[in-house]
Amino acid sequence: MTRRTERTAAHLERTAVTEPAPHLSEDHRNTLYHLERHPTSHNLEWHDVIGLLREVATVTEEHDGKVRVEAGGETVILSPPRHKDVDEEMVLAIRRLLRHAGYPTAEADADPAQPSADADRAGG
Repeated sequence: MTRRTERTAAHLERTAVTEPAPHLSEDHRNTLYHLERHPTSHNLEWHDVIGLLREVATVTEEHDGKVRVEAGGETVILSPPRHKDVDEEMVLAIRRLLRHAGYPTAEADADPAQPSADADRAGG
């Protein structure tokens, strides 16, 4: 294997580890990153969160205005916020749902564009 092939293989392995959902758009990956961030981000907008959920889960609007979200065998009922930002309780509920569906970030506190230390060790 040439040196260039080795570097490409290592990059692909790192990318697979650091990008938890490569099929998602950059906006959706960014929302996922902020949902998983510690401490919880306080500027997550409802339209971004519901857009992500529609991409990765089954979302149904109920007759009472609530939103039913099903993913990974879990169901959560969300009440859209009165203001544009979601609160911490909702972030935690969505975080649990997404983890059950297999969408945790590789490292919650790492920048999604940067390879993690674990990925570097795994890549050799």
